[in-house]
Amino acid sequence: MTLSMERCLCVYSAENWQVFSDKVGAMPYVQQRRMRPLFAHAARCELDSQGRTIIPQNLRTYAGLTKNVTVVGCNNHAELWDSEAWKRVYEAESTPENIAAAMEELGF
Repeated sequence: MTLSMERCLCVYSAENWQVFSDKVGAMPYVQQRRMRPLFAHAARCELDSQGRTIIPQNLRTYAGLTKNVTVVGCNNHAELWDSEAWKRVYEAESTPENIAAAMEELGF
């Protein structure tokens, strides 16, 4: 699940999940408790015999994944979106102004 109000799922490699887990482990206990929902909903997903990732039903429901799914690369993880929901986010975020602001934040 995401840390924001967006209804998508975040997918981490085992290595990147360990980095995330280590960061949480280094936080004071009060802050760690706020991360509880992320760990409660985390799932190790396996592949079926055809190489498809099996995502638990509760996570598919949370993200509204019913038929068409869009996979978006996002730095150290991937995001799984309902394709229609992603289309709306993409159109809202992919304006020239937003892209220019992001490039400016990166120092380009």
